[in-house]
Amino acid sequence: MTLAKGTAGLVGAVYALVGLAGFAVTGFGGTGTLLAFNLSVLDNVLHLVVGVAGLAAFTVGQSAAKIFCQAGGVVVGLLALLGIVVSNPLGIMPIGGADVVLHFATALLLLYVGFAGSPEARGA
Repeated sequence: MTLAKGTAGLVGAVYALVGLAGFAVTGFGGTGTLLAFNLSVLDNVLHLVVGVAGLAAFTVGQSAAKIFCQAGGVVVGLLALLGIVVSNPLGIMPIGGADVVLHFATALLLLYVGFAGSPEARGA
C-alpha cells in the first residue's frame, strides 16, 4: 500500500466517523458541540462527503488516492483560511476557532502526501 492510499483511507475513515458522530450530537436539524468543535448539520454532511470520497479513493487505487489528497488538501486548506476570516459563514457552518487548527493540520497532511508523495510512488 502506498502512502497516498493509506492517507486517503485514514482521513476518509476519520471524517466519516466524525460526520456520523456529529449527527449523534446535532440530530438532523440543530447545532452542537463535539469536544471543542462546533458542529452543524451542514458540517456533518460535508464530513461524510469527504469521508466517503477518501474511502472510495482508497478502494479505487493509487491515482485516485493521490487526486483525493491533492484536491482534499486544497479544499480543506481553503476552508481553514475561510475560518480565520469568517468563523460562521452565513450562520450555517461554524468553522472558526479549533476547527481552523484541525482543518489546517489536515490540509498540510493531504497536500504533502498528494504533491510530495512517497519514495515508492515516485519510483525512487
